[in-house]
Amino acid sequence: MQQKFMYLIIFVFVFTIFFGFLIWWQLGRIAKKALAAKQKKEAYMAEFMKNKEAEAEKLACIEDKEAKETGESKED
Repeated sequence: MQQKFMYLIIFVFVFTIFFGFLIWWQLGRIAKKALAAKQKKEAYMAEFMKNKEAEAEKLACIEDKEAKETGESKED
């Protein structure tokens, strides 16, 4: 009876170690994927902000042109 109990303890111990390793390994994989997703998001946000600023500059330039044209046509 004691030997069966010892086998059970050994089995549970090995099983626990195995699952601990499996969880540790999966967390490493998840961390890599999360880091890649974060970098992709940051790159996307940088590109988005760059495009947004360029669009705002374009819009301001167009508004300035329209204001000058409107101002010139009023003087005529």
